[in-house]
Amino acid sequence: MSIYGAQLEGFEFPPTGTAVTIVVDHVEICASIIWADGEKCGVLLEHDVDPAAFIRTHSIRPLGDAAPKVGTVVHMDLLSN
Repeated sequence: MSIYGAQLEGFEFPPTGTAVTIVVDHVEICASIIWADGEKCGVLLEHDVDPAAFIRTHSIRPLGDAAPKVGTVVHMDLLSN
Protein backbone atom coordinates (compact mmCIF):
# COMPACT_ATOMS: atom_id res chain seq x y z
CA MET A 1 0.00 0.00 0.00
CA SER A 2 1.15 3.52 -0.76
CA ILE A 3 -0.42 6.94 -0.33
CA TYR A 4 -2.36 6.70 -3.61
CA GLY A 5 -2.48 3.00 -4.41
CA ALA A 6 -2.25 -0.62 -3.39
CA GLN A 7 -1.61 -4.07 -4.77
CA LEU A 8 -4.39 -6.57 -4.12
CA GLU A 9 -4.13 -10.33 -4.35
CA GLY A 10 -6.56 -13.23 -4.24
CA PHE A 11 -9.39 -12.59 -6.71
CA GLU A 12 -9.87 -12.75 -10.44
CA PHE A 13 -10.01 -9.01 -10.96
CA PRO A 14 -12.02 -7.04 -13.51
CA PRO A 15 -10.23 -5.22 -16.34
CA THR A 16 -8.10 -2.09 -16.11
CA GLY A 17 -10.15 1.07 -15.68
CA THR A 18 -12.90 -0.59 -13.61
CA ALA A 19 -14.04 1.44 -10.59
CA VAL A 20 -14.21 -0.62 -7.38
CA THR A 21 -15.00 -0.17 -3.72
CA ILE A 22 -12.65 -2.05 -1.39
CA VAL A 23 -14.02 -2.86 2.07
CA VAL A 24 -11.53 -3.65 4.84
CA ASP A 25 -12.60 -3.85 8.48
CA HIS A 26 -15.82 -1.88 7.79
CA VAL A 27 -13.90 0.88 5.96
CA GLU A 28 -14.82 1.54 2.33
CA ILE A 29 -12.16 2.83 -0.07
CA CYS A 30 -13.06 3.83 -3.63
CA ALA A 31 -10.43 3.01 -6.24
CA SER A 32 -9.85 2.20 -9.91
CA ILE A 33 -7.99 -0.81 -11.22
CA ILE A 34 -4.87 0.39 -13.06
CA TRP A 35 -3.43 -3.04 -13.89
CA ALA A 36 -4.60 -6.63 -13.51
CA ASP A 37 -2.73 -9.89 -13.94
CA GLY A 38 -4.58 -13.02 -12.89
CA GLU A 39 -5.08 -13.01 -9.15
CA LYS A 40 -3.21 -9.72 -8.57
CA CYS A 41 -4.02 -6.13 -9.45
CA GLY A 42 -2.94 -2.58 -8.73
CA VAL A 43 -5.45 0.07 -7.74
CA LEU A 44 -5.34 3.85 -7.71
CA LEU A 45 -7.14 5.13 -4.60
CA GLU A 46 -9.69 7.90 -5.05
CA HIS A 47 -8.32 9.75 -2.00
CA ASP A 48 -4.88 9.66 -0.42
CA VAL A 49 -4.46 7.38 2.60
CA ASP A 50 -1.63 7.37 5.14
CA PRO A 51 -0.43 3.78 4.64
CA ALA A 52 1.32 3.41 8.01
CA ALA A 53 -1.74 4.65 9.92
CA PHE A 54 -4.12 2.49 7.85
CA ILE A 55 -2.03 -0.66 8.30
CA ARG A 56 -1.62 -0.03 12.03
CA THR A 57 -5.32 0.74 12.56
CA HIS A 58 -6.65 -2.18 10.50
CA SER A 59 -3.99 -4.80 11.26
CA ILE A 60 -3.11 -5.35 7.59
CA ARG A 61 0.06 -7.38 7.02
CA PRO A 62 2.61 -6.77 4.23
CA LEU A 63 2.92 -9.28 1.37
CA GLY A 64 5.35 -12.05 2.16
CA ASP A 65 4.95 -11.65 5.92
CA ALA A 66 4.83 -15.02 7.66
CA ALA A 67 2.48 -13.79 10.40
CA PRO A 68 -1.07 -15.13 10.41
CA LYS A 69 -3.67 -13.14 8.50
CA VAL A 70 -5.35 -10.55 10.71
CA GLY A 71 -6.85 -8.29 8.05
CA THR A 72 -8.78 -9.44 5.00
CA VAL A 73 -10.59 -7.75 2.14
CA VAL A 74 -14.06 -9.17 2.66
CA HIS A 75 -15.98 -7.44 -0.12
CA MET A 76 -15.26 -5.57 -3.32
CA ASP A 77 -18.10 -3.95 -5.30
CA LEU A 78 -17.85 -2.84 -8.90
CA LEU A 79 -19.12 0.72 -9.30
CA SER A 80 -21.25 1.53 -12.31
CA ASN A 81 -19.91 4.32 -14.51
